Amino acid sequence: MELSKVKEHTYLFDRGTNTTYLGKTPEGSHIYSGETIKEFAIGEVANGGYVLSVMFDSVLRHYSTRYQVDPIALNCFFLRKTDLGSLVVEVSDIKVSRKGYCLTKAVIKQPVKQSKQRLEHLSDYHPEDYVEKVYGVFTMGNMDNEEGLSADHDLPSPPNNGDRTLTLHQGEYLKDIVVTHSDASLWPVPDSPQPMEVHQTTIFRDGRPIDAKSLAFWCDMFVSPPNMLGPSMIDGQIWCATMQMEIQFKQKCHDGLKKIASSFVTHTLKNSRFDIDGWIWDDRGELLVTTRHQCLCLPWERNIKSKL
Repeated sequence: MELSKVKEHTYLFDRGTNTTYLGKTPEGSHIYSGETIKEFAIGEVANGGYVLSVMFDSVLRHYSTRYQVDPIALNCFFLRKTDLGSLVVEVSDIKVSRKGYCLTKAVIKQPVKQSKQRLEHLSDYHPEDYVEKVYGVFTMGNMDNEEGLSADHDLPSPPNNGDRTLTLHQGEYLKDIVVTHSDASLWPVPDSPQPMEVHQTTIFRDGRPIDAKSLAFWCDMFVSPPNMLGPSMIDGQIWCATMQMEIQFKQKCHDGLKKIASSFVTHTLKNSRFDIDGWIWDDRGELLVTTRHQCLCLPWERNIKSKL
């Protein structure tokens, strides 16, 4: 299905992640124009997973007429926080194959002097006026034609399989966009730290179906597990900033998928640096993606300053 034909502006998420192809530079890079919108901000910074979905939109467009239409993996680095406003996605092929796996680099850049006006013409793009914000490497393939050995070992179970009680959780941010039910027994308590883990189900409030592009958003749409340590260990509000994220795609989303279940666990928090392992399942209990993050716990004030 052609991306541009999928009711692109019916849902807020699509309006916020839509990019437009401007053309190819003399150096061989493909330039897409887009923006980040305030509805997806955490404080004054665009949600990291949402930013990756903007990048995904450009890469999926880049591959829309190729054999490799499915994301297989994404490895990305957050170089600087992404401001709200205009951006470009610069897409360059690393490895091209007729029917094998392909590798493509994508870089989100924003103008040094931030603008809310999206670029409309390639001739107006001057790389020296831009700074790199997010660097990603995509592996692309075709899941419908994959075959071979399959096995699972020691996977966690989806949190909505009956072992946990999930209740409505009204988060402070993005509550107008998502509806979340989570395991409230793990939420912070005053006297002692809770395990650093989050288990939940989520949907788009406006009913938007869940697809590959949105999975990048869902891989970062949760209260970061170190928050569960609570006031016994955390003095004030913290900002958990992602430095690096990996997403491994295990299978395609089925048509009409509206709700996913997810679990996110931090194993080690050391000197404010921590990891997160995550799993996302569809409404049939099938594993869609695994993800791993490397993050920092920072004072909340760092989130609202103009520069890190």
